[in-house]
Amino acid sequence: MKHQILLCLLFIYFSSCATSQTTISDVRGYPWIPQKQNWKEGSFETLYFYNDSSFVKIASTQVLTDKDSISFMSEPGFILYSGKYNIVKGTNEILLQYRLLYRTFKLTGEKLPSEYIIEKISLSTSKNNKIIKVEGISYIKTKKFTMEGLHKLNDVVKKFLPSVAN
Repeated sequence: MKHQILLCLLFIYFSSCATSQTTISDVRGYPWIPQKQNWKEGSFETLYFYNDSSFVKIASTQVLTDKDSISFMSEPGFILYSGKYNIVKGTNEILLQYRLLYRTFKLTGEKLPSEYIIEKISLSTSKNNKIIKVEGISYIKTKKFTMEGLHKLNDVVKKFLPSVAN
């Protein structure tokens, strides 16, 4: 009886480990936005993981339209980070290597592009939603961007990284 319980517990443990592993399809192809928003302010970072392991993080103003869609705004300005991502095999972690590439309003003494930042982030599931945790902020995948907003976002990325946003 003890062996059956132990086998059952081991099966449950390994089954849960298998389902919690991050796959590329879990993260790529959609913008990720912070789970909690102050839409009156509308300023936040959007994460995007491309199919070729390229990664961008763009901070800008976003507008929630009356149709509950998000419109990306590159004005009054934005901050663009770019780099690569790798899924850490057998885990729920993603390794990012990126750098600040562009800032509309330059800071005194700032070197662009910046040195690379290496960061490990995690992907988890909460209430059937995938969540990426970055520096204590929970990001969720969203399909709420308007087509125009997605085109604006891709146009900004293409301007600085023509090979990425195809």
